Amino acid sequence: MNEITISSEHIYRVDGVPVESVTQAIGRAGLDPNAGFYNKEGAKRGTDVHVMLEHYDLMTLNLQTVRKEYIGYLKAYNLFCRMTLPHWDLDGIEQTFYSETFNFCGTRDRVGSILWKNQRVKCVLDLKTGVKTSWHGIQLAGYTLDHRYDRERFGLYLKDNGTYSLQHYTDDGEFDTFINILKGEM
Repeated sequence: MNEITISSEHIYRVDGVPVESVTQAIGRAGLDPNAGFYNKEGAKRGTDVHVMLEHYDLMTLNLQTVRKEYIGYLKAYNLFCRMTLPHWDLDGIEQTFYSETFNFCGTRDRVGSILWKNQRVKCVLDLKTGVKTSWHGIQLAGYTLDHRYDRERFGLYLKDNGTYSLQHYTDDGEFDTFINILKGEM
């Protein structure tokens, strides 16, 4: 089995060899995920909220340690959970993966199922604390490439005011776009 490691700089390695990530591939193609949006404060917020929600889902969150400016994101996620009743797979929280077929890595925020339109659907869900952008569907296509036909793709956009929006990504062309990116054809 391949040993996957990720550094604090988000460099993935498989058996010690650097491997491109989903986000790096998208950036290489000129669809820079960070262009116009990236700043250190936003990156720190995204990382901090991901860690906080990982602890929330694992039932290890100490509410006394939650920073005041992140309470709204926690409330938004709690509301999402009450509305969609997620069941995350046993290894489906911050799931690091490697695609041997296409030689890339990534980290799926959540893998499991949610209630969607009165049905329980299998899904891969990406947590976002910023605004929706055009490359998010392509990013999720990368995260679900090996589950293309059996998982729905969702972006969960958490807001600091305690609300959220849930985007269902359904454009199958985003899979082809991501594959073309990996092949260097974009």
